[in-house]
Amino acid sequence: MKALVSLHKTEEPHVCLVLVDIEKKEIERTFTFNDFIDSKHFEREDGLKGIRGITWDNDDNFYFATYDKVIKTNFDLRNQEIIFNGIDIHQIDWIKTTSGVEGLGICNTNQNSVIFHMLDDVAMLHIGLDGLVEDANHICSLFYNNGHCYFVYHNHLRGGWIVRSDDQKIYTGNLFQPHNIYVSNNEEIMLICNSRYNSVVKVSDKNDKEELMLSAYTRGLALSPEGNMLVGESNRSSIPSISIIDYHSFRRIDQIVLTEIDDRIQGEIFDIRLLENDLCMSKTMIKLN
Repeated sequence: MKALVSLHKTEEPHVCLVLVDIEKKEIERTFTFNDFIDSKHFEREDGLKGIRGITWDNDDNFYFATYDKVIKTNFDLRNQEIIFNGIDIHQIDWIKTTSGVEGLGICNTNQNSVIFHMLDDVAMLHIGLDGLVEDANHICSLFYNNGHCYFVYHNHLRGGWIVRSDDQKIYTGNLFQPHNIYVSNNEEIMLICNSRYNSVVKVSDKNDKEELMLSAYTRGLALSPEGNMLVGESNRSSIPSISIIDYHSFRRIDQIVLTEIDDRIQGEIFDIRLLENDLCMSKTMIKLN
């Protein structure tokens, strides 16, 4: 099981992308800013450098988001093309709708919206419940399954919650700065990083709620068909690590501290993707037993 991990709020020559062998607890490859063709993608006066959302399509095109750009490339990082300019971009995900249309879902967080970027067109996939108001809901994550698109919200007045875009149905609430989401077929199970509480939450369709407390801000969620969950833990005062959690027992079974393997790996984890069969990637429609 191999995972790709993105890191943000890091400085040169630190690493912004890591390929991790989870079973061996080894770093297979690291990518620094200098590995990318155009370093201007990462220029920020306030030092908020790095990679945020990551995903890929069925043609092995790799997409990554910086603070204000989404860039299309391939896995050797050649032929980089800026395909979208936004503000405070968070998660991105390759979506294949029930009608067969494929494109990139982009959380354009500061603009309180989610964009659907197709090959030759750009459409609005979702507008926040408060309209196109600057960062009104901090829409930071999305997930598409069975014809429904789900978004993670955080509003400073109403807290955090999950909303389904087609009917504005609101699911679980009482979350604080949530990120990342997985929704199983028929909405039987939802997984959410309850980030500010340093936890991950599992909610069933019977409104049963389990919460597993971890040690740092949780962001980045991946899930294998065998039931191995990977959750990123990091903040400004802690070193980045990955917790390995058994989906069924909902207990942490191991942890990988990335900085102990390579001290160049610093900053905050933004996204985690399994290279094969990641159920948290919308294009993978596999039911977890």
